[in-house]
Amino acid sequence: MSFQLTIIHEYSRGIDKHQSSFVKLDKFLQRASHFIIKLIRMALFLSFWFVSMEKIPFLIQVVKGKNTIAS
Repeated sequence: MSFQLTIIHEYSRGIDKHQSSFVKLDKFLQRASHFIIKLIRMALFLSFWFVSMEKIPFLIQVVKGKNTIAS
């Protein structure tokens, strides 16, 4: 009888270990997906901001060294 209880106890401990690793993996994937979503939102926001403020031609001029505002 005690042998059967030991087997059941060890089996349930194994299940608990697997479940805890799955929970850790789930939390990690959740954090990673939130981080990726934040990055995508930031990129979209910056691209819309550049387009709406028409900063892209200005940045191209600055990179080429033709800053029309300073001259």
